[in-house]
Amino acid sequence: MNRVDQKGKMFTERVRKAGVRVLISTVQGPVEGNVYLAPGQRVKDLLNSNVEDFLAVTEATVEWDGQSGPAGAEFIALNKRHIIWVVPLEQAEYAAEEEYRPGP
Repeated sequence: MNRVDQKGKMFTERVRKAGVRVLISTVQGPVEGNVYLAPGQRVKDLLNSNVEDFLAVTEATVEWDGQSGPAGAEFIALNKRHIIWVVPLEQAEYAAEEEYRPGP
């Protein structure tokens, strides 16, 4: 439900998302980090969404070709067209008060 304050500013319900640690293979090299899913959403759904061309990855470790050792970044926007495959390394963790039941 939306609400409007006395100055006319609209507030909407907060969308709760859960972080999932993933390993991503890209054309430039591997990326490990967190992506965020809404309740009921799968990593596959996030990748197949046509709403955004870029995938937000936080707490990322990136290993590009020719670089000695991995580099870290708090946030990267990864172009989905450069992704070869994605492996979830853990399950989505939602807040305890959420009544989320994963689907089949």
